[in-house]
Amino acid sequence: MVGITTTNTLASCLHSMTGSTSVFAESGGISKPSLDGTIVGGNILGPGSSTVFCEGMPMALTGSAIMPHGECTAIPPVLSHCAAITTGTTTVGVGI
Repeated sequence: MVGITTTNTLASCLHSMTGSTSVFAESGGISKPSLDGTIVGGNILGPGSSTVFCEGMPMALTGSAIMPHGECTAIPPVLSHCAAITTGTTTVGVGI
């Protein structure tokens, strides 16, 4: 089983994640690739689950890449924001 990403989890760069306002897992809104990401930008690249969907979109899985965002554009860049990945819940899992 692979974990999913919700608004209760942080990206590896420690930014909060965005997610659904109507579908929840462990009281956090479920995140979806392309639509959701960190609260400061940086969408989840996906691809997400191929078998489990939320609001018609694949659910974001733990370990998905996040687009460079925030302090990645600073001089010098803060590298944790240039190669961030999603983290996730360990008690809820989906089939890939």
